[in-house]
Amino acid sequence: MTLDWSRLKHAYGSAADLPQRFDQIGDPELADVAWYVQAHYPAAINELHQLTQNVVMTRPFEGDTDDFLCWLEHLLAFEGVPVWRRNLHRKEHPVVCPSCALSLEIDLSYKGPGTRRRNPNARFQVVGRESPIVSAVRPTEPVDLPPLASRLHEVAVRAEQSAAAVHLTHLFGSTACPDCGADFSVSDQVVVFQS
Repeated sequence: MTLDWSRLKHAYGSAADLPQRFDQIGDPELADVAWYVQAHYPAAINELHQLTQNVVMTRPFEGDTDDFLCWLEHLLAFEGVPVWRRNLHRKEHPVVCPSCALSLEIDLSYKGPGTRRRNPNARFQVVGRESPIVSAVRPTEPVDLPPLASRLHEVAVRAEQSAAAVHLTHLFGSTACPDCGADFSVSDQVVVFQS
């Protein structure tokens, strides 16, 4: 039997987000180790940060798009950027429509960017059994990207990673809810869902 978390409530509202929050907590011992390493080896951490910057600034970057996005995530992790240090990859992002609260999935994977309805209680999806894309993701023009996205886009262009640059315009683009038709920012909803 699968527990329907959306039918439960806690002090702050719906408990639908609890399974994801439990997954995010992680192992407290790892947090202690990370704190210890940062406190005792700041010079080494700074050197690793600099090496990571050098790798992503390499022209042309020697690797595929996924490798490049992974290195960008590493860079953001060194800079302490909370959400995007794990969510730049070309993947499906679970979100909720900000207008009608419909559970959605924004697919930025290899199949092409789009939005589909999502079963919030499904713990996994069978590949090839996803619901169809019902709304396109519209890319943001590079000049209209927010500061962080603009910086990442410029790095991708300099590293001759055109597919990564295009992906970032979709990740920071917009889409519409297939039910209520409300337009919303993809990145804003990824941040809300991951926070």
